Amino acid sequence: MLVFSRDRKRVMECTTLGISKNFGAKKEEKYAIIGTTGFSGSLEGSYTLALFPDEKSAMDELEKVYNAFAEGAASYKF
Repeated sequence: MLVFSRDRKRVMECTTLGISKNFGAKKEEKYAIIGTTGFSGSLEGSYTLALFPDEKSAMDELEKVYNAFAEGAASYKF
């Protein structure tokens, strides 16, 4: 899946997407959607694609990504 990051600095072919707590971050950036380009579980090739104030917001966005690809989208822009 081809994904365009929210900060518009990265377009990448992701093999996996997931949510991670962003420790030590600003109040509005407590959770992140992370995309990886490598094998599942590998931190090499992992990049922050979007930041969110809470876990629910991040989960809602990740669900939107899933639904877009389930409906046949070739790419997704945060």
